Amino acid sequence: MSLTPGDPKTFHADHFHTITHPFWIPVRGSSMMPALRDGDKAKIQPVSRESVLSFPPGTLILFISTKLNEPVIHRLVGTGKHVVFEKGDQSKIIRAVKPESVVGMVTHLKRNGKERQVSLPFAWKLRKLLTISWLKS
Repeated sequence: MSLTPGDPKTFHADHFHTITHPFWIPVRGSSMMPALRDGDKAKIQPVSRESVLSFPPGTLILFISTKLNEPVIHRLVGTGKHVVFEKGDQSKIIRAVKPESVVGMVTHLKRNGKERQVSLPFAWKLRKLLTISWLKS
């Protein structure tokens, strides 16, 4: 899901890594439907590049796409030793992203004037619970 922060004439993707406090960003596109919709606003909590590798699958991350040179919100679906894997909810394609490209995680969502906290979807929670149950048996 591509994002359009502020005036495109003054936007530079590199500026995101200098932000140290939570910020809101408008959402554009449909790759994260129904979790995120065009016109929503996502609150981003900046994170350290090292912490990204410990995020649980299902976390919504904001990263700078090296292909597009613009910020994108997608779902983290896994991690490797020096890489995170992401995909849009409407896509079947999983892509590798360098942890240095991840700016933050989505913590809140504004839609139709209402704000709500973003948590892991039920499917991700169930998957984790079943995995833990299976490991204990």
